[in-house]
Amino acid sequence: MSRPRAAITALLAPVLLLGLAPPGAVGVDAPAGAGLLSDGFESGNTLAWDQRVPPLPVPDVFRFSDLDLRDPHVFVDVPGFGCLDVTDAAPPIGPSVNEQLETAVTTDDDGDGLLDLSLLLGFRPFSATAAGERLDAGLGDCPEPIGSTVCDWRIPPVPRTTRYDAPPAGACLQPHPGTTSGYTPGITTPFAPCVVSQPALVPFRLFGQTFELEAAQAGAAFLPGPVSTLSDGLFLGFLPEAVADTILLPPDLPIVGGQPLSILFPGGAGNCAPGDDRDTFEAESGWWLYFNYPADVVPFVGQ
Repeated sequence: MSRPRAAITALLAPVLLLGLAPPGAVGVDAPAGAGLLSDGFESGNTLAWDQRVPPLPVPDVFRFSDLDLRDPHVFVDVPGFGCLDVTDAAPPIGPSVNEQLETAVTTDDDGDGLLDLSLLLGFRPFSATAAGERLDAGLGDCPEPIGSTVCDWRIPPVPRTTRYDAPPAGACLQPHPGTTSGYTPGITTPFAPCVVSQPALVPFRLFGQTFELEAAQAGAAFLPGPVSTLSDGLFLGFLPEAVADTILLPPDLPIVGGQPLSILFPGGAGNCAPGDDRDTFEAESGWWLYFNYPADVVPFVGQ
């Protein structure tokens, strides 16, 4: 599977082992370009600028309230059971990947007082008619419980800045042609009214390790009127195989502990699946990762 890198250049953050009651709704349209920075986001660093003219709008922040990996699937060679797809079906050794993702997004399993994985989209501001408006994306620190959480950016890594649009009709975001493998359930696509980020390089957190996904985008639908929830969300980004080979799974993880992340995906070294889900993006071998998600407005105390 392959796709040329054309005009795609780099947005957002999830985990593989990795909801909330909205405090209010957003959706008052802002004038085009409001709060955008004069340097054209050349650093990609949300918080890097000390001089802001005009002052940045307070962001309308949405937090992913669930996360489901749709493509590629994760395969593990389980002793006594053979090569199993553990993406949605729980293996004999524990919960499925998507069950673990849900747990990480909604609970504090490590006991540090924070929800284990918080992925934030900060619209400045949210606009149902956006055309090139500012969007910040990154990891968040959001205390438990999920129903009353108040979020801030988690730094490091620094959140990334891109732009977003609200197309008046049609699909906001779809998988790149030739980069999916027909798994069930399929990938949900958001349709207008919806918002979609422009491609960006963004932090991505997986098994306690943080790295960057290339050409990442997030898109989601919303209902007309004040917006407190995003639905049918699609998050995608490219994970180079060379990067996946350097990310080691936790040593206490059953069967694959201490192995490179790439062992989980078909085509990766040591993966047990008979197929090969690797893609090519700007001459790099790797995987386009596709996740579906919903997101809810959360109170935000950062900048």
